[in-house]
Amino acid sequence: MAILIFLLIYFILAVGIAFIGLTLQIHKEKNHIPISGISLEDLTVIIPFRNEEERLGPLLDSLKTQTKYPSKILFVNDHSEDDSCSIIKQSSIPQLEIYNLPETLQGKKSAIDFGIKKSNSKYILQLDADVYFSPDFFENISLVNQSISMQIRPVVMKGKNLFEYFYELDFIFTNALNTALAGFSSPIIANGANLLYQREKYLSFNTLKNHQDISSGDDVFLLHDFLSSKEQQIALSTSPKHLVFTTCPSSFSAFIRQRLRWIGKMNKVKNTISIWFSFLYLLLGISFIYLIVLFALSGEWNNVLLLFLGKTFIDMLSIFPYLQRIKRTKLLGFIWFYELFFPLYSLLLLILHRWKTPTWKGREVRN
Repeated sequence: MAILIFLLIYFILAVGIAFIGLTLQIHKEKNHIPISGISLEDLTVIIPFRNEEERLGPLLDSLKTQTKYPSKILFVNDHSEDDSCSIIKQSSIPQLEIYNLPETLQGKKSAIDFGIKKSNSKYILQLDADVYFSPDFFENISLVNQSISMQIRPVVMKGKNLFEYFYELDFIFTNALNTALAGFSSPIIANGANLLYQREKYLSFNTLKNHQDISSGDDVFLLHDFLSSKEQQIALSTSPKHLVFTTCPSSFSAFIRQRLRWIGKMNKVKNTISIWFSFLYLLLGISFIYLIVLFALSGEWNNVLLLFLGKTFIDMLSIFPYLQRIKRTKLLGFIWFYELFFPLYSLLLLILHRWKTPTWKGREVRN
């Protein structure tokens, strides 16, 4: 009976939120088809970077093959200690400029802010230095409505093997929940790897001075700033036309460090919706682990298997529409692996978040 109750509650919450939320979100996107979209003449692309010489290749290849270009592609160097600058300068990409962050400033947030103040366009498209995208990526900016203040755009972290599929699925489940919440109300997270916003609004709302000492969170803090101004139109896109790809972390330790950075920045932004959903998700996770342990200690392995398979099937149902939308349905076959190790992974994050300070690009992450 306990299994049936848990699976019924989980089914109603997981599948209901995912299906209804995604349906509402896609409906929103259809209603935002512009009469006149953003002009590339009004767009500056800002790409902060630090020590990216081994990961710049796909981005530079993508930039070289674009069908159309924005007014400016501005790279901001955050005190790189490798050959990143030389590689970028030799790429011969149209509209490209490189700026070095002054010695008095450091960090991704400062690099973005510095780049924005060096530009004078109406719109800013913020990208990470390790993304890549289709040749018509910039051309499709014309599909974005001019009236939006911010557009949260899709990012796919693409895996190549079993363990990287675990990393990718963890990223996808978070994005799928964010998409569903955007359908109901508003998104709770943004990804600075692919983020579009009005420059004037950034200069008006940005509260960088209040969190300058916190290393991570440029995207989450900026979304919070825009959400705090109620009249702003914030849109989320799931369209493959706006999609960028990035590679998974190179190792399990790199993956854990990345997740610790993300957890740290979310904790600094007090979003009521995210707090409630985090609490609900934690409660369901604890209930699942409790039942698994209870049945295992009692030797009821049939119930352990039934609970595991039931939850796996529900998660497959809930995530399928989003996987279909971003064209990653092949990952359905690996959800069992994700379910198998997710409890241990969650416990590890819970322990490390309290005791370990993550690093990024040779610097400690201050949260």
